[in-house]
Amino acid sequence: MTQTFVAVKVDGFAARSRPIQVLLWGAMYDVVRLAAADARLPWHDFVVGERADGVFLLVPGPTSPADLAGGLVSALVQRLRDHYTVGGDHMRLRVALHHGLATEDAHGWAGGAVNVAWQLADAPVLGGVLAAAIRAHLVLIASDPCFDGLVAPGPRTFDTDTFRQVRVATVDGMDIAAWIYVPNYAVPPGMPPQGLIPRRAARQEPADRCAVGASTVGKTGNGDNIFNGG
Repeated sequence: MTQTFVAVKVDGFAARSRPIQVLLWGAMYDVVRLAAADARLPWHDFVVGERADGVFLLVPGPTSPADLAGGLVSALVQRLRDHYTVGGDHMRLRVALHHGLATEDAHGWAGGAVNVAWQLADAPVLGGVLAAAIRAHLVLIASDPCFDGLVAPGPRTFDTDTFRQVRVATVDGMDIAAWIYVPNYAVPPGMPPQGLIPRRAARQEPADRCAVGASTVGKTGNGDNIFNGG
């Protein structure tokens, strides 16, 4: 079935010492949970999975993905302002938004959309943007069909002209077009040259759905991972 996924990753997590990692992970989880409450999202209805450096949210069907994109990101920014320093270290987040096909079995959720969300959050270009955006607490990346189907038509929480397009190559052979946004920046800094094109100029054809099989996403590959809910 088609699902909406949010991947939240602590930037630079692996470079921290184990005690700092423990503090950062707990603070990150609290920030995400409290931000969902601030955005009036039904946290108790989310499927929440845990990874060593982040959390994975499967959004319940009745939740508007457009409201999710704006409301949750805005609430995360505010919460991070209050919890920016953890154990003497800084916590900054990478947030990825994707909507696509996944299936549930006895072990959790599997499918191309699960992989896409995590690999977008892990994309090196996202780390480069956040490193250059020294004033930012987080960076958002939305897959291209998700941007057209969920972010752009939604409430004007974002100025969509501040998004810039990139292409992300994944380990399973996919070539994904996606859009990067940094709160309070007119243009995401640290972008590769091909990502400097404004949204209006970059758009070649509208995506008519928000799914893995849209034209801007290549082959799904054969190595789909299993996601185990935490």
